Amino acid sequence: VLEEIISGKHTPQQIAGALNAMADWHLKHRSDPDAARAALQRIVDAYPDDALAAKATQRIVHLPTREEIA
Repeated sequence: VLEEIISGKHTPQQIAGALNAMADWHLKHRSDPDAARAALQRIVDAYPDDALAAKATQRIVHLPTREEIA
């Protein structure tokens, strides 16, 4: 469902929201900070000069490591 939102005709805020939800899912359910980082990086890549990218970058910097999750 999230990929449908991301690839569909939605606003940048909706797409960033879906990617943030995906990052949360990767952290909570898969304990995978690398996949969470990749989801957030998609926001940065799609909207490099936007506040959405700045927020995603802040989240990337503060992501836990695999060791911290364990």
